[in-house]
Amino acid sequence: MALTCATTVLRPPSTCYDGDDCDEELSLSSTFSSSSQESVSQSFSEEPPLPSRDSSCSSLRSLSLSVSSSEPSSSNNSNNSSTQYLVERSKFVGTPPTVFFGTDANPPSEEAAALPQVLPKVFLKYTGVNCNVVKQAFARAGFRNCPKDKDHFNAVWASPMKVNHFQSFKAYQKVNHFPGTWELGRKDRLYRNISKMRRRHGDKYDILPFAFELPGDYDEFLKDWERRPNQWYIIKPRSSSRGRGIKLLKKLSDVEKKKSGPRECIVQRYIKDPLLIDGYKFDMRVYVLVTCFDPLRVYVAREGLARFATEPYSSDSSKMKSRRCHLTNVSINSKSKKFVANQDAAKDGEGSKWTLSALRRHLESNEEFGVTSWEEQIWSQVKDLVIKAVISVDAKVNTLVKMHVPGNNCFELYGADVMLDSKLKAWLIEFNTGPALNTPTPLNKAVKSRVVTDMFHIVGFAPVDKKKHERGVQASRQNRLTGIGLQKMSATHRDTNQAQTMVFDGVKESHLPDVVRETEAEHRRSVDRVFERAFPCSARPSAYHSLFEVQRYNNIVVKRWLIAERRKRIRLERERAEQEEEAKRTMMESPKVDDALQATAAAVAAT
Repeated sequence: MALTCATTVLRPPSTCYDGDDCDEELSLSSTFSSSSQESVSQSFSEEPPLPSRDSSCSSLRSLSLSVSSSEPSSSNNSNNSSTQYLVERSKFVGTPPTVFFGTDANPPSEEAAALPQVLPKVFLKYTGVNCNVVKQAFARAGFRNCPKDKDHFNAVWASPMKVNHFQSFKAYQKVNHFPGTWELGRKDRLYRNISKMRRRHGDKYDILPFAFELPGDYDEFLKDWERRPNQWYIIKPRSSSRGRGIKLLKKLSDVEKKKSGPRECIVQRYIKDPLLIDGYKFDMRVYVLVTCFDPLRVYVAREGLARFATEPYSSDSSKMKSRRCHLTNVSINSKSKKFVANQDAAKDGEGSKWTLSALRRHLESNEEFGVTSWEEQIWSQVKDLVIKAVISVDAKVNTLVKMHVPGNNCFELYGADVMLDSKLKAWLIEFNTGPALNTPTPLNKAVKSRVVTDMFHIVGFAPVDKKKHERGVQASRQNRLTGIGLQKMSATHRDTNQAQTMVFDGVKESHLPDVVRETEAEHRRSVDRVFERAFPCSARPSAYHSLFEVQRYNNIVVKRWLIAERRKRIRLERERAEQEEEAKRTMMESPKVDDALQATAAAVAAT
């Protein structure tokens, strides 16, 4: 049975929503325990502990709990039964534990213990496109259906929402969209935002093929058309998905209406020299997770999909009408008899869709492509254009978040489509909201299940006693009315100039600002997961800050913290290197000492 959100959820009619085909509906309630006993029990995982890339994560503990709840019962949801789920603790004081989302690659740690109190149950409200991987990830983690007439959910998965619908969320509730998401998802908005940044920052924003927004840019387009007789152009509707309405431009009449002049569309310079594999064009679907806009936190999934056209590529003008030669959209090519669906996730370098891992292996193992390092030559470009695209909408989205979102309630998964040209330059083609999460093949399921599960784990859903939370909200509201407990904030508290001089050397973690503790706790949840944090960058804390239209206090505070951490790492690495050098020197000198002692002993014996 599908979940329905009590709050009306509407998608803006012109928002680009990349939902290919939907999975069959899955009832969440069928996956939960129906035990009627309410108890708390400890349970230790039998899985071996995972090796960690970050020793600081050793403090995180997975806790297996059987929890009871005082939530009202419903005929659609057995609220009186107990359910086991895992909770991962953070080492930071004041940072709450979060629900553990596991995969075969990330089983729970062996160390487990019960929390000292009974934890409340966690609930999901679901509406919009039906995707099994989303429902199954929540079900495995122990989430239950939230009854239709209740609003005590911890998570809501919905289609893009109108901005006023964000105002009703409680502090502990998370929703899978930001207001203003169309600034990235609509082709015309993305073009405007990137063009604005290109005017300000020049070639740094040469990440999107140059485009014209008609009818406004029609005269400029005509000049470009005349100056570049060998240039091809591609027509795209302002807002569409799955390749609908996209075609190559053969003649000017294709963009002109008979009476009213140029039609409304995007005309973009076509990448005529794409990188080909066995003569076929391909693009990369890169999954991008944004967990916060203030401070900005962007993650990029190391695993994704490479999608191939089903007709050999040709730059012959006679082939311009062949959409399956020039477009890589699965919705278009899957209807071709030449489309080869992958039937074995282990064979991920075959057929019309590969994993990014398979693409990497293929490019690095064939000298003809000139790829000696995927990370340095390609992946660094991908992360760069993703960060720049998100920064281009930072000011607009933050304005809407401040106006309509009560707290840190939002996160969002995007699908960035990236293409490589013959010179290995990465180009951003589209930035899709609501990327298709259907899983028609084992390969799709393997990739998307991990992306979705790891996304939820990083976002962090905190179990909350709803009644206690409501009492706290009421007390806080009363204090605001009476003035009790209020402290006047100094004018410099949020001053960005003051933030630039912050020093964190020697500061205990319990005394760090909330924004730093939240950022670090989230980052540590990403360790050993498919997502890597692209921004802020631990190795280059100051990178990209000059591109922001508004220098925000929280961004600067996090940057100063990362600078301090980087200095600490460099100092520790230097000390470790010095210790190793000293140990080597001692080992090399020890034979000389032994020889000297033996010579002395021989001299004494001779005497």
